[in-house]
Amino acid sequence: MIPTHGALTLPISRSLEEDMKTWAQGIRHIADSRTTNSVFLTMTNGVYEERFDEIINSFGNVSGAPLAVVALDQKTEQFFQSRGVPCFQMDLARYGEKRHDIPGWLLKEAVMRGKFLGTWHLLEAGLQVIFAEMDVYFRQDPLVLLDDIHGDFLVSQQNYDSEINIGFYIAKPTPPVHRAFSKVRDWINTEDRYDQLVRGCGCFDQKLLDWAVRGQGQLGSKWCLPESELGGLFDNVSSDLSWAYIPYARFPHFNFAGADWNNIVGAHAWSGMGPPPVQMQWAKDNGFWKGPATSDDGKRSIDTGGSGHSLSAHACSCDDFTTHRT
Repeated sequence: MIPTHGALTLPISRSLEEDMKTWAQGIRHIADSRTTNSVFLTMTNGVYEERFDEIINSFGNVSGAPLAVVALDQKTEQFFQSRGVPCFQMDLARYGEKRHDIPGWLLKEAVMRGKFLGTWHLLEAGLQVIFAEMDVYFRQDPLVLLDDIHGDFLVSQQNYDSEINIGFYIAKPTPPVHRAFSKVRDWINTEDRYDQLVRGCGCFDQKLLDWAVRGQGQLGSKWCLPESELGGLFDNVSSDLSWAYIPYARFPHFNFAGADWNNIVGAHAWSGMGPPPVQMQWAKDNGFWKGPATSDDGKRSIDTGGSGHSLSAHACSCDDFTTHRT
């Protein structure tokens, strides 16, 4: 059987990288047909099924950029294929990827590869990549951020601190951006990399890119990746990358303290707010849902922490995918 990806058909191959390259080149052709140089990339599985049509209405309508989806299960792939969305199923077992006895390793690996290999191959195809996780919601077209924030890589903040948050970023296809993601890709594809780190490192994929962009962070100070691997992610040339934070007030992370609601572009309703159904309900009630709202006017008052869900819950985006019932 030949797997199809939206309007694209991929031949069976034994190489994940070859298949992703073919997928990205097909998206490049779609972008060219729309006379745009951008693509909107996201990743999901069936736990967000309620949002699938909304994603096509929101992520799929950003300045003419085609929507591209990395699916974490076959049912999700089939849904987006049926809507004509170029979709790549990140089925690592099909590609014979190594396995570990680390709980949840295969899903964490698929999530990391979906984000970073997906971004790299789209950059390689010459596209500007707008990436958002499925718990990100928009009030405005995110490309308005390019009007007053300068840099080749724009990324949201974890909080009012230095760590980046990979829930949302815009990556331009410039050599320094391509090089930063190449370094992450090279680490991912290293056979004897330090996988034991995943045992105790929440949001490891975020810390990985944080180090590749800033050359500092918890990957070295707290989680103790070997120096040999840290050096492979960031070196003297890495500082040539022109990047900038998207101000936290304009793109806040739940619990939204300090958000500038008059100028907000989007919000990251991560798992600290609650499971995906709670996140989606919040978006519907507060004007972030690109579809029917559940309240009368779609502008119910903002809940900044009184929902009963713990603000201290430590979970990362990949944890949201684990509640899917098959």
